[in-house]
Amino acid sequence: NIVYVGGDRQPGPGEGPLSWPNSIGAWDYSGRLFRVDASLPLGSQARSLTHCATISASCPSISTTSNSSPHADSRRMTFDATGNLLESDDGGVYKRTNPQGVGDWFSLNGSLGVTEMHNVAYDRVSKMIIGGDQDTGTPEQTSIGGTTWKEVHSGDGGDVQVDDISSATQSIRYSSYQNLQSLRRRVVNTSGATTSTVFPARTV
Repeated sequence: NIVYVGGDRQPGPGEGPLSWPNSIGAWDYSGRLFRVDASLPLGSQARSLTHCATISASCPSISTTSNSSPHADSRRMTFDATGNLLESDDGGVYKRTNPQGVGDWFSLNGSLGVTEMHNVAYDRVSKMIIGGDQDTGTPEQTSIGGTTWKEVHSGDGGDVQVDDISSATQSIRYSSYQNLQSLRRRVVNTSGATTSTVFPARTV
C-alpha cells in the first residue's frame, strides 16, 4: 500500500500566496518528496517526507525532527539493508531514516563530486575561475589555483562572463540563473574579493 514519490523542488515566493517559510516549513528550494499510503482515507494518503517539524494545517503529522530535506530534483530512490530510504538528486545522495515514521535527511556525499559545470570563465585579473553549474549554483575559486570554491548563486547557475580587459586592477563578473534571472554584476579586486554588486535591469 505504500509508495514513495520524489519531485522537483519546494514551491516558494511568487508561486501563489507562498513566502518563506512555505506551508510545510521550507526556507528554500530544497527537495520535495512524499510517502503515499493507499490504506489511509482519501485526503490523508499523501504525507510530506521533508520538513514538517511541527504540526500545522499543511503538516497533520510530524515528518522530520530537524526540518530537514535533501537537495532538489529527485532522480531515484531505493532502500538500504536497514530500511533507510536512499535518494539521489541533482545534489548527490541522501539518506532518510525511518521513512514510515519521524526521521531526518542526511547527506551521504562524502567526497563524491556531483557538479556538472556547463559554463566557465577565467578572470585574468585575479587569476581565478568562475563557473555555471546545473542545479548546484555559480561557484568561483577563492584563491589562485585553489581547490576551495564559494557559491555566488545557489540553484541553477547560468552562463558566466568576466570583463578582465577594462581595468588592470579589477574585473567585472557577470552571473545569473537561467533566462538571465537575478542577473548580477560584481566588481572584483585582484584578490578575488567582491567590492560592489548591482543587479542591472535587463533592458536592451
